Amino acid sequence: MRTFTKVLLISWPLLLPALTSAAVPADIPQLLAAVKAGPSAGDKSPFLQAGRALQEKMKDVSARTPSLKKQLLELAANRNREIQNAAYDSLMEFKGDPDVRNLFTNALHSHPNAMTRGVMTGRLMVNTDRNSSIFPELKKALDDESEFVRVRAAEDLGRQGDYSGLEVMKKILSETPVADPHPKIGSLDSDGRIGTAARAAGEILHPDLLPLLKRLAEMEKTAPRSAGEARSSMWLLELKLAKHEGKMQKLRSIAQLENGNGMFWIERTLVYKLDALKISKEDVISVLKESVASPDFNTSHGAKAAIRRYEFIGAKR
Repeated sequence: MRTFTKVLLISWPLLLPALTSAAVPADIPQLLAAVKAGPSAGDKSPFLQAGRALQEKMKDVSARTPSLKKQLLELAANRNREIQNAAYDSLMEFKGDPDVRNLFTNALHSHPNAMTRGVMTGRLMVNTDRNSSIFPELKKALDDESEFVRVRAAEDLGRQGDYSGLEVMKKILSETPVADPHPKIGSLDSDGRIGTAARAAGEILHPDLLPLLKRLAEMEKTAPRSAGEARSSMWLLELKLAKHEGKMQKLRSIAQLENGNGMFWIERTLVYKLDALKISKEDVISVLKESVASPDFNTSHGAKAAIRRYEFIGAKR
């Protein structure tokens, strides 16, 4: 069993008040100036915080003025890719704006950086409120020379129930990954590549991917990343396909896994998928309560933490 890397996931809006009061200026002109100045050679966090705060400000329709849009469009043409991406993220909130949609569409198909092209699929989805009119542009990206872009396009389409990218996913997930103990800096070995696709499969959740995910999930020794991501997506898909009692049985088996790995997955991954899997918060909490009395410390402690998380998120909805 793979030990999941426990990364603290905190929603940006929850952090924003503290950051705007302590680390970044609160008004839009100052935030824009900080983005224009770009990241410093040392600590990039002030620049990143300013960019995120500016994006948060753009969620207020009254802040999205023609003048500000013009300045952001100019920054989107900056040669510095970090400044460029900060501008893209703020422009993403100008929903329905034809200039922004054209900018994003052109970047999706012609930006020289594959990472930017790939991320642009999600930006387009947000900017258009996932309107199906943008799907043809994402389908074009399924033929991009970059595998990263192809996977991102397949993922964003699949999340909306369009499985045009299914063959792209099948091809990658059918490969046999091998972890490179000494990968080149800035590059992904086959384990990293296929693991990225396996993770995307958890967003697409198409039953045709289940046999491929099961195969990858058994490759823990030779491809730990692919195996871990495949296992996570496999659990999501199995839960989606099961009827109610089957979902409950599957949840119990995951919650009882040794070392609290399954419990951590329930707390950090499943919590965002309840609607897609048609599982209620109350159903999950009932399973977690069964594990609170477990003699295994990790399971018991994990169950208590997961219950708090589900109750907190439920209160916020």
